[in-house]
Amino acid sequence: RPRQSIGRHRTGERRPDEADADDGDAVEKRCGGGHDGIPVPGFAVARFKASSRATRQAELSRPERHLRQAATTPSIVLAPTERLWCRSYRPPPPRQRRPHQEEGTGTMIGSLVDLLHPHAPADLDRAVLEHRPLFLPGGSVQALQSLVTWQDIADQVTVSHVRNGRVLVIRQGRVIPQEMFLDGPKQPGGIRVATERLHDLCRQGISLVVHSVERSLPRIAAMTAAIERHFQAPVSTNAYATFERQSAFPMHWDDHNVLILQVHGRKHWALFGQPVRLPHEKIPFPQAKELVGSGTPHWERVLEPGDMLFVPRGEVHRTEVADANSLHLTISISQPRGDAALRWLLDRMVGIEEVLRRDVTPLAGPAALREQAADLRAAMVRILDGLDLEAFLADENRKREPNCALTLGLLPLAGRGVRVAAALRRPIPLDGDDDVEAGSFRYRLTADQKRVLAVLMERGGQTPEALAEALPALAPAAIADALAVLARKSLIHVFAN
Repeated sequence: RPRQSIGRHRTGERRPDEADADDGDAVEKRCGGGHDGIPVPGFAVARFKASSRATRQAELSRPERHLRQAATTPSIVLAPTERLWCRSYRPPPPRQRRPHQEEGTGTMIGSLVDLLHPHAPADLDRAVLEHRPLFLPGGSVQALQSLVTWQDIADQVTVSHVRNGRVLVIRQGRVIPQEMFLDGPKQPGGIRVATERLHDLCRQGISLVVHSVERSLPRIAAMTAAIERHFQAPVSTNAYATFERQSAFPMHWDDHNVLILQVHGRKHWALFGQPVRLPHEKIPFPQAKELVGSGTPHWERVLEPGDMLFVPRGEVHRTEVADANSLHLTISISQPRGDAALRWLLDRMVGIEEVLRRDVTPLAGPAALREQAADLRAAMVRILDGLDLEAFLADENRKREPNCALTLGLLPLAGRGVRVAAALRRPIPLDGDDDVEAGSFRYRLTADQKRVLAVLMERGGQTPEALAEALPALAPAAIADALAVLARKSLIHVFAN
């Protein structure tokens, strides 16, 4: 059991990945572990995985109170490979490495295909269009765990991140005051994270929420950009580290679609349906508990590392850690809606339709106001006749700022065994002789550089060798030169082997 690691850690036995030098401060900075005897999450998970088959089978045979499955519910899609957790369940054998993945570089997620393997992106697309949950079991544990580690989460817990709201400490929807885990004189450079207090809070059962973690971890940034290019909608990724069988939030629903990636540990999810059709952040709705009461969930399951779950907006859900600790990523997909398209159209027509710029004032009198209202109705008919949703999406794509992919120390790329991925977050035109525009940036690229960038945006993360196969007309030296220019312009992410 993960809990058994407490005694071993307290006796001073060092983990295999622990440094030999005096790194007590570094170890104590980990939110879930340290010298006070609280289990280090990474160590606990590693011990659980390294246990014998008999131990694992005994663990899986323990009765789970909350595991009930309504597989006949029409609002949920169960993948063909899904298995219920029961006494006779045995974990499936590890899958073979995908043929195109190379040792050391294959764990990078540079496309939606890489993320969802062995499932097809079309399955997720249908769930998004139909606003229904979708469970995708058995993803690549290695790929997901290469995105973020427990130490990555611990490194995000800094005074600046806590002060600006990037990192929150939460218990059941309530934010823990910063004074409970920040210490030191209140002067510049004097405040620090009180690690011992934070360990105590973890033992009491709290969640660390790291907002927009893609801004700090390049591998998550590359994955987020690939997902955003697919959906052509704003995408961000939050990390949730939960300790001691607690939950960051009580039963609730979100006003945007989310894709859950279970990275470390196990977490129990329960779904209760969509009592409110297509909720909107500008429309107040009752609390989730008031909508569903104490009803029975129509679907629930314990997510294992590698499992993924799509939860559409409005789906009431509740979570609970099934092990001592859990770490998962929540990918928020905020699709633009009809009201945004209408506002975009009105903004474009203000310069054309004079009636939109006239003052609306009671000084004109009732008769003048009625006449002005009639002019506005006529103008709205003319404006709505010119609504083009494809043009709206294309304009949204042009305005989206690209990721800032810094590649210092990784150039030149030749002979380094690298894998590269596009940093642009939206599909943009790359043909012709015009400069490439992305948000407020303008890039002057050659034809070869545009061709290389186009392949990366279409196919996701690639090695230089794979690019050479996709672009046989370009010499390897030309591809290497193009990659170097794209890297200097922060248009690609570079990951060394």
